[in-house]
Amino acid sequence: MGESNLKIALTGAMGAGKSYVAELFRQLGSRVVDADEISRRLLEPSARGWSALADEFGKRFFKIDLTVDRKKLRTAIFSDEDLRKKINSILHPLVKQAINEICEENVDSNSDATDAVGRSALTVVEVPLLFEVGWQGDFDLVIVVVAAEETCLNRIMSRDEVDRHSALAAFAAQMSLAEKARMADHVIDNSGDLESTARQVKELYFSLSS
Repeated sequence: MGESNLKIALTGAMGAGKSYVAELFRQLGSRVVDADEISRRLLEPSARGWSALADEFGKRFFKIDLTVDRKKLRTAIFSDEDLRKKINSILHPLVKQAINEICEENVDSNSDATDAVGRSALTVVEVPLLFEVGWQGDFDLVIVVVAAEETCLNRIMSRDEVDRHSALAAFAAQMSLAEKARMADHVIDNSGDLESTARQVKELYFSLSS
């Protein structure tokens, strides 16, 4: 049986299909933590990230009802590198702290946890900017999800309802997918059909948890 406390990072380029792969791991029995979801919670009114953003930028990125204007924030992040670094320096430590707290809770409460067929449960943490922020050393293994650039761009445009120029800017703001793949312990190719991706995830899951 594998290590029940195995902590795995799941990353890849925007539009590569990380969330789909994370959901497949969840269905197989893994505990899944989503760094983006944590970030969203941190930006809810009066949460730590919300307060830090208000302290630094005043009302610049807030709507009238004091919720974060996520579209405005997103546009600013991908159009101004200095601003992106500033915002990241504020939010990333808070996200990392929350991830560590959740993973420690999993270890404390589920140190002997197993999935439905008795295999060791894995903790999979979806971190889109894993390599960009240098967090890869915090994990036992890194899985990178890859897909063709054009496929990623089409997914970004469809998902975020943005034009090609905005999708390209967002894609270019991250480390190249080829470089991420070279740094991975395992690669999941999500360029093909969903069944192909599911087979790869299932094989990797049983390999890691057996």
